[in-house]
Amino acid sequence: MKSIIYLSMATLLLSACGKNEDTMAKKVGDSVGSAVTDFTAGLGKGVDKSMQAQVQVSDGMAKKGVTSTTSKLDNLAEKTLTVYLVSTQAYKGKVMARASNKSGQEIGRSIVDVELGASDAKYIKFPFDPEMDMQLADKFSVEEGK
Repeated sequence: MKSIIYLSMATLLLSACGKNEDTMAKKVGDSVGSAVTDFTAGLGKGVDKSMQAQVQVSDGMAKKGVTSTTSKLDNLAEKTLTVYLVSTQAYKGKVMARASNKSGQEIGRSIVDVELGASDAKYIKFPFDPEMDMQLADKFSVEEGK
């Protein structure tokens, strides 16, 4: 923030100094614009990373041809985990997501019905109980539900 203020003051000073005002003003403006753009891009990446969730697909699911490529916490208030499941074989049945805290203790479960065809992929939403504190969830596992 200090850099932006200093660059703004430099722009004002240079614009009062004569011949090269257009060129210097443009250079300073470009620098300020680049800094703001870089900050905004970094902020977006930070938000993306904070919304990602660490998910491990069980060996049982993997043996049935189901894996995961990406996952995220959609909305902490709604307590929803979205996982992109990819299947090499057809799969139809219940799938359970378990949330664990840093100590490895289970703190929540969500079970949904899933139907995937062979060579299929879908985003699957796992809604958790409203009482669960998503901020305590360190890891998630996805396995066959019962």
